[in-house]
Amino acid sequence: MTIFEIPKFNPVFEISKNSNNTTYIKFNGQCYSFSDFFNLVNKYKFFIKNLNLNNADMVSLIAPNSIEYLAIILASFECNQTIALISEKDTESEILFKLKQIKSKNIITTLPLLFDDINVFQINNIVIKPDDLYSPSSWNTEKETLLLFTTGSTGKPKAVIHSIKSLFSAALASNEVTKFNKNKEWLVSLPFSHIAALQIFMRSLLTGGNLRILEKHNAESIISALKESSSDYLSVVPTQLEEIIEACGKDFLNKNIETILLAGAPSSPKLKELILDIKTEILTCYGMSEVGSHI
Repeated sequence: MTIFEIPKFNPVFEISKNSNNTTYIKFNGQCYSFSDFFNLVNKYKFFIKNLNLNNADMVSLIAPNSIEYLAIILASFECNQTIALISEKDTESEILFKLKQIKSKNIITTLPLLFDDINVFQINNIVIKPDDLYSPSSWNTEKETLLLFTTGSTGKPKAVIHSIKSLFSAALASNEVTKFNKNKEWLVSLPFSHIAALQIFMRSLLTGGNLRILEKHNAESIISALKESSSDYLSVVPTQLEEIIEACGKDFLNKNIETILLAGAPSSPKLKELILDIKTEILTCYGMSEVGSHI
């Protein structure tokens, strides 16, 4: 199933009804179907609803990549609740700076954080009654729903907020180039707290494309995953790609990856030389938090 317009309801709900329990996400050695993921979204939907937040409140998500991370994002869409993504690699002072900047007093996290006047909810401690049933919620696609921070490469990180419509519009446009679909798998080796990986998730929601999520975002983890089994797509930064080629050679990528999205920084002269005759398709792009996609 491929969606060619901005979804107004949870697309996983529709896909799960027709997917025959096929794998959607691979994470931490386990395979999750669309139905498994849908049930997880439902769990966090009821948790967020029970927080009884008003429209001015914002929830901040601070955690490493995981299937729960994605479920919480989609649950916030279900609740029309604005959610901010903050990197778990930030120091406590950097996190506090960002929380104050966006006036967020509610955190969902896996980290041992403790701040004055801020509610901290541990992901692993969230429990929902098993009899809570799903009822479809209409998405407010125009509302500013998801907040990201720029990388701070030109100064202090700045908050950028997007609507569901802007995120999925960017995903639709980029998929005209990437051609990601339900028969393909994307190896996710970048953090979902930044736009490059977040947009992979958006594309998967529109196309039913599969995700294989890595816990660590280094060349060693990518190499290990590809030695286990090949994938169709991979998004990397130049240093990752350079390290992979130096460690395993070009043929390793030619055999295991069809398309690479290369972004995050300019490619060095050395890397340009290394990829000159590589057979794997390489799309160079620049991810921009401000536009919710890449160019």
